Amino acid sequence: RLLETYPLFVDYAKVMPSLRRLAGQFERGEGTMFGISNKTKAIEVYETILRETPLGKGVLQDSIDLGNLLVKADRELEAVDIYREALRRFPGDPKVPEIRLTLGRLLVNASRRGDGDGRIARQARRQLHAFIKAKPDDPARKDAEFLLRVLDERQADFLYGLGKFYLGSAHRREPAARRYLHDAVREYPKTAGAKQAELLLASLGPPSPKVEAAMALPPPSTTSEPSPPEKDVLPKPRVRKPAKPARRLLEGVFPGGAPNEGKARTFRPLKERENVQKWLVPLGDLNESSSGGTK
Repeated sequence: RLLETYPLFVDYAKVMPSLRRLAGQFERGEGTMFGISNKTKAIEVYETILRETPLGKGVLQDSIDLGNLLVKADRELEAVDIYREALRRFPGDPKVPEIRLTLGRLLVNASRRGDGDGRIARQARRQLHAFIKAKPDDPARKDAEFLLRVLDERQADFLYGLGKFYLGSAHRREPAARRYLHDAVREYPKTAGAKQAELLLASLGPPSPKVEAAMALPPPSTTSEPSPPEKDVLPKPRVRKPAKPARRLLEGVFPGGAPNEGKARTFRPLKERENVQKWLVPLGDLNESSSGGTK
């Protein structure tokens, strides 16, 4: 409340360290009866710090701490956004390579859960290669190289699977199958998927002149224009929009007509539409008894 209400009078040199201590206490569970960690509250405190102090000493470390908390809380996609924002705001900081390695690891995990066009895997490669280039002698280079090998294995398996698919009887397209298998062998030669693709190609034998000519053609999606740069995006949870109310349910309900629903329905007087007498049955005087007397 102090930061939101009186931003011009806040002594940030005192308030920010207090908030960081508070976040650490929530994370470790200090001050509670059973010492239970409250990562959600710690995340909220760090989000307040980053929101109220976009620049300043220690903000990059706050981003790293917040990202680590989000990973521990199984909110990795949110952590990816935090690390990307930190790289954008502090590109020359000495801690940038460390962030790139962590971001690359998270993107590798995200690509495993679903990456139809391989975009997330390519983003992971960029971050891991950038880390290796910045820290060629760092002991963590082995971790980055291992993650790159994991990506190679996945992509080779994907291409091998496509090759098998297009050799099936229901979808047989031998030129496409051979192209995918050749790509697996050429691009990822040290992977298990490439060895399987090589064996499958050998079992097919040499291609016929017609198949070889079809293989030489570029894929249908290839164009002469350069493709636009990829955006750093991740799959987001699908949000269902609330269903719009049925139009007929609102007709005539509002005196002035429902907003954006057109003019309210109007009815002619009953006597103008039909002779209502034919529907009415005379009931007589209810005060008279059946014997003709009065109650």
